[in-house]
Amino acid sequence: MTDLTVNWTDIGELIEGAGSIMPSIGNLVVAVVPVILILIVVGFVTGLFDSIIGAIRDAFRFMR
Repeated sequence: MTDLTVNWTDIGELIEGAGSIMPSIGNLVVAVVPVILILIVVGFVTGLFDSIIGAIRDAFRFMR
């Protein structure tokens, strides 16, 4: 009968490697969130102006 052993060193290195990725993901999220917020604000403002211009066009449609 063969003796089966687990190499705990390799498993520990794997867990340490996965742990070292986590701060990078955190930095990525912190870097991306402000860009997403700016895009949301710009989209809202442009949509607001588009609806205002559309309302003005509809109001002056009778002059054609």
